[in-house]
Amino acid sequence: VLDNCEQIGQGVGWLAETLTSSPLLKLLVTSRERLMLVEEWVYDVPMMDEFQAAELFRQVAQRLNPSFQNNMHSAAISRICRLVENLPLAIELAASWTPLLSCEQIAQNIEKGLDFLTANVRNMPERHRSIRAVFDHSWHLLSLVEQDTLMQLSVFRGGFTVDEAESVCRASLM
Repeated sequence: VLDNCEQIGQGVGWLAETLTSSPLLKLLVTSRERLMLVEEWVYDVPMMDEFQAAELFRQVAQRLNPSFQNNMHSAAISRICRLVENLPLAIELAASWTPLLSCEQIAQNIEKGLDFLTANVRNMPERHRSIRAVFDHSWHLLSLVEQDTLMQLSVFRGGFTVDEAESVCRASLM
């Protein structure tokens, strides 16, 4: 199992060589982007549904706060999960506040701004310690051209087609 392989960039050739020289070898590789290898099989991880998101919140809350009563907070937990659009890291960051705040207080703080979603965990990568850090890290992975294109595409709400992106923002697939 190899995690976060998007950071390897052009250095993924060794994966292809390893797979070619060991035909029975299977690797499970996670990446935010395709590795662009012939041997690659892509599996998009689906978004969590509302039930899965609430269950993740409850598990993290109970791990950090053994006295957490999950049946007493269902409405607030659902609200938190909706506010963070069921994103697993955001849910974990929100649940990390349960030893200090009620679920209702957590939801109220998220409504004030996503900068509330932070963690001070020693063995967590810096880029995962807050939602802002995730966005900043992801932004810096883009080239300047990609950043500019993404800023232009932000005029669209709810998505866009390739034709719309090309005509309105002069974006291209290349």
